[in-house]
Amino acid sequence: SAMNSKAKPGFARLLIKIEDRVLQWVPLIPGKYLSKWSYPAVGMAAPLLDNFYYCLENIERRTLRKASQVAVENISVPLFLQLHRWYRENEFSSLNGDISYHANLKHIKTPWLVIAGSVDGLTPLPDVYYGYDQIRSRDKKFLVFGKEFGHKADYGHLDLVLGRHAPREVYPQVLDWLNAHDPWVNGKRMKKCA
Repeated sequence: SAMNSKAKPGFARLLIKIEDRVLQWVPLIPGKYLSKWSYPAVGMAAPLLDNFYYCLENIERRTLRKASQVAVENISVPLFLQLHRWYRENEFSSLNGDISYHANLKHIKTPWLVIAGSVDGLTPLPDVYYGYDQIRSRDKKFLVFGKEFGHKADYGHLDLVLGRHAPREVYPQVLDWLNAHDPWVNGKRMKKCA
């Protein structure tokens, strides 16, 4: 996820306009219910979110429909308000504001792999790279998936996991990185992806 919101994609601009006091009237945002209700229309509406949540050339519409049925959850209003504040103030911090995640990125020393989609409109490259750049680990790697980087298609946000080319292009890179850093899982070496 992004640790910055300077790129201000349309989602962030819309989020900033929502008034906190409007949301305080509801206990949660019913994402799960809305997704299950609207999943038949996901295939038809897919072009509206192309190069935002996903890149249509890299994701099947049936995968989008299935994901909208099983992978969307309700969002608590306190969590949403925290995200809202992050984008509004460009300061990612704890719910009570006492801990700045921005300020503490420099304290991360563990190995770090960051992956990003070339056309991700939800979490644009500059915002993802900001977090990577601030982390002070000596062992870190930044991978961008998209045509410009030698891949078969561009990648949005969801297609890094659900994209038709992800099993051959993304998963092996992540698996290789994991194997290089901890080759044994439950006493067995992890297997290569197909």
